[in-house]
Amino acid sequence: MKNRIMTLCLSGIALIASYASAQAEGTLQDSLKSNAELSSFYSALSETGVLAELNETLDYMVFAPINSQFDAAIKDRARCLALAECKQALTNILRNHIVGKVVSLKDTMQYKAGIFGINGHFIPLTYVGAGRYTIEGQNVLDIHKLDNGSVLYIIDGLVATKYELSLITAYQQAGVETDSQQSSTTQKTTIPDPACGAEGCPDKKTTITTIKKTVTEVTP
Repeated sequence: MKNRIMTLCLSGIALIASYASAQAEGTLQDSLKSNAELSSFYSALSETGVLAELNETLDYMVFAPINSQFDAAIKDRARCLALAECKQALTNILRNHIVGKVVSLKDTMQYKAGIFGINGHFIPLTYVGAGRYTIEGQNVLDIHKLDNGSVLYIIDGLVATKYELSLITAYQQAGVETDSQQSSTTQKTTIPDPACGAEGCPDKKTTITTIKKTVTEVTP
């Protein structure tokens, strides 16, 4: 009986140790990079340069949307990154998801209804009961406390206003319209055989060379 109790106690200690170690998952960048469900968000942070803006010695709160929600809101990310204005709009949205210090959501709710991102974007918080909160209307799915003191919140949507998201769509649409105004034409030019005179050779065909000329019309 004593041996059984001892075994149960040891098992309980092992579970507690395992849970404690799961709360410390390396650096913020490591945690984002290693989580397959956050790959779109992580890639966007890297591609826009926002990730490089973060100081590894500081603590951050990051609200990271899962892939399905991020990809649904930011369609054709590669195209957006290729358009300067769209890339800037995406960069601004990504900065909304980062808070430059770690605070308790519970304590924050006691004296104000939200916090500010690193770009000054106000992030409204709502207590929905049972110790749960929403971040700008998005549910918190999981919380990871990292080794360096930062906290990663996994959420089911983007921290962005409808207007901010509409800018992405507008800039991408403007890029599509610009592309549709580009056209290519082929121009055929007849070049006489240099061995003949200006009137050509009566007994053999005149050399025909086709020159492709691309004409691009872009409306600013």
